[in-house]
Amino acid sequence: MNQALCQAADGMAPKALQNAFEYLSDELISMIIYPILVHQEPIISVGYGNYPFPDAFSILQVSQRFHRIGEHILYRHNLFELWDPKRFLPELSPAARGAMQRLRIHWPQSSWSHPYMEVDFTMELMASCTGLDQLEIFSFFEDFPKSTRAQIRRRLPIRAICFESMRSTS
Repeated sequence: MNQALCQAADGMAPKALQNAFEYLSDELISMIIYPILVHQEPIISVGYGNYPFPDAFSILQVSQRFHRIGEHILYRHNLFELWDPKRFLPELSPAARGAMQRLRIHWPQSSWSHPYMEVDFTMELMASCTGLDQLEIFSFFEDFPKSTRAQIRRRLPIRAICFESMRSTS
């Protein structure tokens, strides 16, 4: 029976498959695409050309309806690990940034104790992720000064913020 269904599906034109999805409820489409969009490992690691799970982003391009349904699932239920948030976050729609709940940022620069424009811009980007519930910031070069930790906690209304460096964890 399954072989017959597969052969029938192989013979269907993409338009016919698209029309079949038109009659499914948003809830059923969510159930179908959820396992493709949600992963235990970080969904994306920007910075070194490492984009795991490309199918997750392909699903969003199937149709406007899949994008609308899938965008919320993708950004709400995955941990995003970013090496350069200035390259990734501005490209997201406001809905995607608002849906994002968990974010891990690797901060490769030794600049926390000497704030400058990039720090403020990155803070603004993180603040635009209005649904953010968990933020992890990792620095390769230095510990986070207590004043910087306090400033970040004041500026970002996030439930859980974790600061880590090569030297310590807090």
